[in-house]
Amino acid sequence: MIFARLPATALCLCFAFSIPAKAQNVPPDVVRAVRECLGSNCLKIAVKAAEAIYTQPLSAETQNSQLGVLAAVLFEHARSDNSPRAGRDAARAIESLAAYSTDPIQRQSFLQIAKAIRLGIASELDLELPVAASPS
Repeated sequence: MIFARLPATALCLCFAFSIPAKAQNVPPDVVRAVRECLGSNCLKIAVKAAEAIYTQPLSAETQNSQLGVLAAVLFEHARSDNSPRAGRDAARAIESLAAYSTDPIQRQSFLQIAKAIRLGIASELDLELPVAASPS
């Protein structure tokens, strides 16, 4: 229950950059591929998606926002599939996204979420709480 005591803001920060409308520029096929990933290909798909985001001429804020969208999709994937393998694969994919974030708080939040998934407590987390501040 370690993560149940973390402040909601800390857990939500990984998705804080998902709020601006610019974040919705993640191509639907990329979101679909991440949502439907299975097994070890989740990591490959997440890395490919993160690399695709960074090849676009976007601000760091927008890139982080799009990473937040992908992390949210992976998180929901892990919560909806209760198998340990699916959780482990989604956690690895979220950790890989952390390496692409330029925001240290977002990176740390990604790692905390991945750890919660690995511990099997992702279903206890509520990341749909409103975030107090927006970077825009």
